[in-house]
Formats: sequence, structure tokens, C-alpha cells
Amino acid sequence: MEDDEDVLAVTAESLKDFGYHVVTAVDAAQAVAILQSGQPIDLLFSDVVIPGGTNGAELAVKARRLRPELKVLLTSGYTAAALSHEHGLPDDLSLVAKPYQREELAKQLRQAISG
Repeated sequence: MEDDEDVLAVTAESLKDFGYHVVTAVDAAQAVAILQSGQPIDLLFSDVVIPGGTNGAELAVKARRLRPELKVLLTSGYTAAALSHEHGLPDDLSLVAKPYQREELAKQLRQAISG
């Protein structure tokens, strides 16, 4: 889930290059609708700071209510400390800092999926 369509396109292409099947959403409502559809989803990868009244941390909480087994990896250009204070980022959510290198993203995704 990424609201910047250019970032979304580049990230989706990288994830496909890593061998993942990718389903994209441009806002939290669209992401929740995908999760409610019953489509198999192993991991939610979302920006923390997103428009529309729901931030990525809140999206992650909603997503885990819908699918308790869902793995989550969040990303942001802000620090984890700032996000915890400003956006209610739970301590148990993994965060990869923007801008991230492809290798770092691949590593963080593997870690998030493996638990």
C-alpha cells in the first residue's frame, strides 16, 4: 500500500523481481477491501504516512483483525521513534526506512515473512 503511484510502481516491480506475487493498493480503504476479498495475502507492506485518515500503523491493526496470521512490514522516511509518537506505531511492527535499497528491502521482507 503506497499512495505515491511512482513509488508504488517501482516497489511493485522490485517485489515481482524478488519472486513475489504483488497486489497493490493506493489507499487504506482499497487495501482493506483486498484483505476482505478472501484473496490469499501473506504480507502487508505499507507506508506509514498515508492520506485518507488512516495511517499505516492503523491499517496494520485493522489488517491483523481481519487476518491474524498476516505478516506486516511498514516503511517510512520518518524514524521509528517519531512514528511511535506521531502515528501510534506499535513496537511489534517491523519498519524499513525510506529510501531503502533493494537488498535491504529483500532482507526485511524475508525476515517479516519468516516471522
